[in-house]
Amino acid sequence: MDIRNFFLAVHQGLPLTPRRRKLLTSFFGGDWEKVWESSERDLLSANIDSRGVKKFLEFRSTHTPEDTWDLMEKYEIRPIFYEDEEYPEPLKNTEQGPAVLFVKGSLLPEDFPAVSVVGARNMTHYGQSAVENIIGTIAKNGITIVSGLALGIDGQSHRTALKNNARTIAVLGNGLDTIYPETHRSLAEEIIRGNRGALISEFFPETPINDGNFPIRNKTIAGLSLATIVVEASQRSGSLITAQWALDFNREVFAVPGDISRPQSAGCHRLLDQGAGLAISGEKILEQLKIQNITIEKAQKKKLPTMGREAEILKLLEIGTPTDLDDLIRESGLSNTAVIPTITTLEMSGVLENIGNGKYVRKY
Repeated sequence: MDIRNFFLAVHQGLPLTPRRRKLLTSFFGGDWEKVWESSERDLLSANIDSRGVKKFLEFRSTHTPEDTWDLMEKYEIRPIFYEDEEYPEPLKNTEQGPAVLFVKGSLLPEDFPAVSVVGARNMTHYGQSAVENIIGTIAKNGITIVSGLALGIDGQSHRTALKNNARTIAVLGNGLDTIYPETHRSLAEEIIRGNRGALISEFFPETPINDGNFPIRNKTIAGLSLATIVVEASQRSGSLITAQWALDFNREVFAVPGDISRPQSAGCHRLLDQGAGLAISGEKILEQLKIQNITIEKAQKKKLPTMGREAEILKLLEIGTPTDLDDLIRESGLSNTAVIPTITTLEMSGVLENIGNGKYVRKY
């Protein structure tokens, strides 16, 4: 059995916080089958808290690693492990990323840098307009929009991303077997249909909906993003938790100013008073984040061929490293008449640059 099956089963029975993961990796040398089969004494010797050990042993008495993997297959969920190349780098850089992300849809390298948008569930017409204008501009520039699939600002942010042909990531506070709120089921299906984004969660499928899960979800939203934009928020809004996590991760926070008489504006004004960036223009936010050039690069990456001879040639070229045409022909195993027209096509599309003397550089 794959060692990851044991890791996943351990994680289901003993949620692997960064501290627990580090302790168990050190004590058992990274052998998760040994962790799964370990005694209470060994787990306590690894400095795992007694409450966690008790819950794990109870779980293990009624479950197998196969049961955990069957749960993934039942709901067609793909786990992405912390060590995987596909695991989002911005989240990993927080050093507090979950041990496993559960995914439906697709996470792509060009999803990052991303911008998260959070706000009130009881969205006003003003809040909707702010999302359509500010977030719409950011989405038009090819930036992935991250939000929490909640009613109000969250849902509007996902819709605005899709309307403007941007990708979007919805982070759920429950298992991916359930869409919450139910009214956003069609939106969730639209996100994962046609490679337009992803639904992700750090909670196992069949995890019940619980208010305590949403602050955890908010941490992941902030961790995935270069910046968090708060559109509408009351004084006690959960959006302020997301903003605080963003600050803790040294990420940017922006807030949309609002009507001083509306409770939905109070949280945004509090953030602005504490030094958050003023969110009145998508262009200004992109400029402040210095992601205009990245926007162009992301748009270019989307056009890269993924199949055929052009894709084969690109795999042999490192970005920024000059490569001799003769070496490329030899390494590809193709003939001159096959490689040269392909190189010409890639050069015309802007992917390659001819720097003279028969050498080419891949630009992105």
